Amino acid sequence: MNDFLETYSKFIKSPITVVDVGANEFPIEGAIARLAPICEVHAAEPQKDKIKELEKKNNIIPYKKFKYYNYGLAETSGEKILNIAMDSHASSIYEPNKEILRRVRNDKNFDTKEKTSIKCITLSELLNMSSIKFVDFLNITAGANELNIIKGAGEKLKNISIINCQVEFIKVWKDQPVFDDVLSYLRRFGFRFIKFVDLHEVDGKKMWGKGIFIQEKFEDEDRLIKAGIFLIESDLFEEARWLFLDHQLNEEIYQKLFHKLIHERYGRINIILKINSIVKKITQHIKPLELIRLKIVNIIKKKKIGAGASTVSKIYPKKK
Repeated sequence: MNDFLETYSKFIKSPITVVDVGANEFPIEGAIARLAPICEVHAAEPQKDKIKELEKKNNIIPYKKFKYYNYGLAETSGEKILNIAMDSHASSIYEPNKEILRRVRNDKNFDTKEKTSIKCITLSELLNMSSIKFVDFLNITAGANELNIIKGAGEKLKNISIINCQVEFIKVWKDQPVFDDVLSYLRRFGFRFIKFVDLHEVDGKKMWGKGIFIQEKFEDEDRLIKAGIFLIESDLFEEARWLFLDHQLNEEIYQKLFHKLIHERYGRINIILKINSIVKKITQHIKPLELIRLKIVNIIKKKKIGAGASTVSKIYPKKK
């Protein structure tokens, strides 16, 4: 376990609980993969052939615990018909909307190659089956069935901290819910929208992507810290900072999670900030040199590492 994970572990009372629905997208990249040694993952996938593939993939990632459930999830339990698409990732309980798809695609990836019956349970039933009281991170990729799955959580939705789910802005599948429907429903349970991930557009028109939603209020400090850790690992530093400040998190925890972890993890950013600080002391009284420094800074800001340095610098201004 690396230094960052050891530091995280000091401030959380239990592992981070992850529920992944439509797990053929696993392994989850990014934050959850980096946090694997302190994560317990419960993954539901209705297609049996995908379960075997997942077992091979996830053997290389050191999750604290990983358990599969060969079920589909829906708003109500029972048998459902799954339309298996030419591209399995486009499979859905909804029929593809060919009229809309023709406007944005020229392939047959969404075409149904076969139909199969799958056994479905609700998210609430899955949580009961797994003896899960709280979910720190819920990931859903389910071909427009995301809102139905969320509704299947019932009142347990209030026990979920962060949701990362597939959303559409057009009806790729017939009669499917779209982003506005998902957002409106989640707002009723205290969630707010943070950002889009992997947003796809065609000629400036939003098509689909993933949306991250988080509970606005946390009564439990352990859940709060885990949510903050996820945000930090997702490079959503300002969101994490505001979350902690809004809940008046203990100053010692704030200092450890932010100043130590972010600055140490992004060592190159630290170097850039230090070099800029040293050069600025030299050039600030020599106008021609200061103008050159500012031009260089503006060029670096346009790069990814420069944007990171700018963010970290704003969040952590040096004390005078």
